[in-house]
Amino acid sequence: MSTPLRIVVADDERMVRTALCAILGAEPGMEVVGEAATGVEALSVTRATRPDIVLMD
Repeated sequence: MSTPLRIVVADDERMVRTALCAILGAEPGMEVVGEAATGVEALSVTRATRPDIVLMD
């Protein structure tokens, strides 16, 4: 089994973040490792989690 794709989701709308995290987290081979509501938070979470992809609004 291969390593899952690690994702951070950044969006200022909580409902959008929650929905995207649920959808992406349910997919095989994908793991949401963090989420952020602002650009500053996104930088902090990205530095801390070292994801493969950052999905930003």
